[in-house]
Amino acid sequence: MTFVNGTQYKVTFDAMSTVARDINAKLISASATEFGEMFSLTTEMVTYSYTFTFTDEDNLGKIDFELGGAQGGILVSVPSVVTIDNVMVEEFDGTAVVADSNQILNGNLEQMVSWGTWMADWNSTAATVAYSDGAVVLDITDVGSENWNIQLFQENLALTKQVEYTVQFDAMSTVARDINVKMIGATEYTEMFSLTTEMVTYSFTFTYLEADGLNKLDFELGGAMNGILVSVPSVVTIDNVIIYVDYN
Repeated sequence: MTFVNGTQYKVTFDAMSTVARDINAKLISASATEFGEMFSLTTEMVTYSYTFTFTDEDNLGKIDFELGGAQGGILVSVPSVVTIDNVMVEEFDGTAVVADSNQILNGNLEQMVSWGTWMADWNSTAATVAYSDGAVVLDITDVGSENWNIQLFQENLALTKQVEYTVQFDAMSTVARDINVKMIGATEYTEMFSLTTEMVTYSFTFTYLEADGLNKLDFELGGAMNGILVSVPSVVTIDNVIIYVDYN
């Protein structure tokens, strides 16, 4: 995030813990200047906030929730389940926050950072996306006419020529159906998977034959074209996606 030297800011968040305990919330500049405060969490969700004046020539910084041991002034630090939600970092004029100044991305923690979705909205394709327990859940009510009409993807993956990679993920569907998984650069490396109603770990391996470059991992959940045998409305859950080099 970007800050202005001499400007006042307000950090706001909701938090709770299964056991009463303390945490530190800090805004830390790139040159390690810290603007923080200690908060005593309870077993009820409470809105906490603090204000500070950013005093650093280095204008970059990060928000940091510290939930470890009892160093740095934390009075009570115990094992527990901590829930944090609705995080905001806004400019503050001394009386109120400045409108549209929140810098936090995904502050309500309802999206998976770096993942995107896309649908062919010019036809009947219809789906909603939610995130639950670290997994993406796609409620597909109309698959559209082609497999690429519904996509879950991550871009800018750097791959190296002549290296073998494995893509691995967990997936299930409320109705048995097929999906395509692709690594897309100058060419496409594609595999079809038949999902069941049980969560299963799937994987496929390919050797990257293009020049070193950036690529897109794409889960295609649309209609029945391009080799997909069964494409039906269903709720698809995808989790634990990894890409690794096969050194052996």
